[in-house]
Amino acid sequence: MATTTLITKTALRKIYDSLDASFFSAASFRIDTPQKEVFARIHYLDNDSYYFLFYEKDGNMSVQFSPGELKNVHTERIHGLDGCIDKISDWCVYIQRELKTGNPFYDELEKVKAEFAEKLNNHFSDATAHFSSEEAAQLHSRFDELLQKFGELKKQNGINEEELRKVKETVATLQRAIEEVPKKTWYRSAGNKLMDLSKKFLQSKQGQQLIANVGEKLLTGGQPQSPEL
Repeated sequence: MATTTLITKTALRKIYDSLDASFFSAASFRIDTPQKEVFARIHYLDNDSYYFLFYEKDGNMSVQFSPGELKNVHTERIHGLDGCIDKISDWCVYIQRELKTGNPFYDELEKVKAEFAEKLNNHFSDATAHFSSEEAAQLHSRFDELLQKFGELKKQNGINEEELRKVKETVATLQRAIEEVPKKTWYRSAGNKLMDLSKKFLQSKQGQQLIANVGEKLLTGGQPQSPEL
């Protein structure tokens, strides 16, 4: 006699589709359809401690998955298959975050940021001091130089359109803040954003070097007493 499952093929197909729509794909997971109370059990193939259960108990549909957003194991009642699909999408995001956090690269980046923050605290005794008009003009000029060089790099196919867009967004954010926030606050934000831009978003070695060179000039040029990245 053929083995039956609680879940229909149509519902199972929707689960596969939700996994394919995530950062991963359905091929990254094993899906079991046991009998009894469990509709589907999903395991992430590269780490069996990451799992997702869709089950029914006492007439109520629920999900349990690991990792959760806050807890290692999260359990929640849901409303039908659509509720399950929504939670699978969330679960895939949580897995991606855990994998990212476990990357030594990010530990090293946070270490560099911490060192920069310490230099910042040692340098600025007045956390409320703002830039003078002359200092603000110098910073705007250096940002303009940064954008010009990245525009040239894009023409040479050294970076792609998405990378250039991210550079422009970061520059616009920092330029707006020059006249708005105190020096110390601005330098902290600028240093961290430039490090993130270089390490996380720019795939091109040329782009990373450009951020390092122009970023150092931006943060230290004309003000040798300012903290260096």
